[in-house]
Amino acid sequence: MNERWFEITNVNTVDSPSIALYKQHLQFNIGHMVSLVDGQTDRLMPHIKTNKMPEVMKMLLASNITNFKASTISEAEIAAEVGATSVLIAHQLVGPKVNRFLDLSLHFPNTQFSTILDSIETAKILNEEATKKGISTQVYIDVNNGMNRSGIEAGQGLLELAAFISTCASLHLMGLHVYDGHLRDNDFNQRNQKIETGLEEVLHYFETLKQENPKLKMICGGTPSFTSHLLDKSRITSPGTCVLWDLGYSEKLQEQEFKYAALVVTRIISKPTEGIITVDMGHKSVAPENP
Repeated sequence: MNERWFEITNVNTVDSPSIALYKQHLQFNIGHMVSLVDGQTDRLMPHIKTNKMPEVMKMLLASNITNFKASTISEAEIAAEVGATSVLIAHQLVGPKVNRFLDLSLHFPNTQFSTILDSIETAKILNEEATKKGISTQVYIDVNNGMNRSGIEAGQGLLELAAFISTCASLHLMGLHVYDGHLRDNDFNQRNQKIETGLEEVLHYFETLKQENPKLKMICGGTPSFTSHLLDKSRITSPGTCVLWDLGYSEKLQEQEFKYAALVVTRIISKPTEGIITVDMGHKSVAPENP
């Protein structure tokens, strides 16, 4: 990147750790996302777990991106507070979170909330609780196509779950949710081939379900597979990291031309021995999975 980093002139008044955003780069990244889907912003459902910032979400909304994906109920609340049209909470809710999710509709009537399911047991609980509250809620079936983190495998069980949801008075099936974050090959052609191969069986069952409900949608992937799924105009894409971008993805996803839009402000708080410094940023606050 040729541009110089900011020099924070009032750094003595800025607490740390904190984040510094590069607004021009942020605007570029949002505009680039929109251009990659040919301006069809209804095909974008950015994941907000990367930024969690109302001001960033407002910039997305200003670009006519109105639908979001969230990991937590708190993130969904942030999106609703700034005016999101819809928010999908992309993990299966259990325990007290079921009623917290249903209460979102009461607190934010102008936002449509949805969540994912991968079993009849959880669908039954969600339907029962929604019925008690007199709420109809939208759901997507979460499909496991190889990542083995969540979801139901493509097969007869997927059709049985969809059939059960159709009997639930308070649940409305919107489509399938497929996350393929395990596919991160540096070479785009190899990555794309693996992504499409991994979807073949899912697409078969999706087409079967669409015979009963032609309006069903399919929400696919994250940032690594964004440039693959955008090639099929019937898919809704869920890039997230590309809004702020990072070094790891810039090295791996070389076909994606986003700009670094954020830095973490941190301070040296100790020099315990020669050649070692300690900062106040915290390893876990950034990401513990990378060296």
